[in-house]
Amino acid sequence: VPVGTPSNDYYGGDRLGDNLFAESLVALDARTGKRVWHFQTVKHGLWDYDLPAQPTLLTITLDGRTIDAVAAASKMGFLFVFDRTTGVPVWPIEDRPVIQSDVPGERTSPTQPFPTKPPAFARQGFTEDDVVDFTPELRIEALKTIRPYRTGPLYLPPSLQGSFARPGIIGGGNWGGTAVDPETNLLYVKSTNNPAILALAAVDTTRTEGAFGIDRTRRNIGLPNGLPIQKPPYGTL
Repeated sequence: VPVGTPSNDYYGGDRLGDNLFAESLVALDARTGKRVWHFQTVKHGLWDYDLPAQPTLLTITLDGRTIDAVAAASKMGFLFVFDRTTGVPVWPIEDRPVIQSDVPGERTSPTQPFPTKPPAFARQGFTEDDVVDFTPELRIEALKTIRPYRTGPLYLPPSLQGSFARPGIIGGGNWGGTAVDPETNLLYVKSTNNPAILALAAVDTTRTEGAFGIDRTRRNIGLPNGLPIQKPPYGTL
């Protein structure tokens, strides 16, 4: 069972901790409903990086061993692959340090899980090197457009200034999920590489939970002429 994002999606000052079982893959015993195993793909999520589609059951051979596995494609562009009976990752998943938030009251997780295999299938993070450069003039315009915002690697936290998130909130695998060809044993997944701006704004705490909410007026970003802000490819398969 893929689980969604905790609320408020982009500010977690009122839900401190990892927020288990949000943004997790949870295996349940269909006869009893009891949890068998789980894995949290994002700790204390702030990016709307829920597991957006059903996982895929497949059988793989690794080092001469046959493994009945389950694979879950994520919005981050990672494919998480587990032994579906035990929940043990087929390949190691490392907890790596990530950038921390400076938003008042926020307590970001110091690390996030990074699968070591397979490689990420989406472009992750956003810097000046990623802006459109069809012409020198377009690149200058793109650099001017992104200048007010923070850029950086995957899991750059939302901020009052506005932070680039790539993949964005409809990025990575999103709703498409994955498919496996049983004859070739190839797994197919589509990816959306568009970024989003995650900018927070103070809210009226007498009317809603949390001190900050997402500023939807700044969520999408592009050039004034309608071109995407980033270089292609905008999506891949």
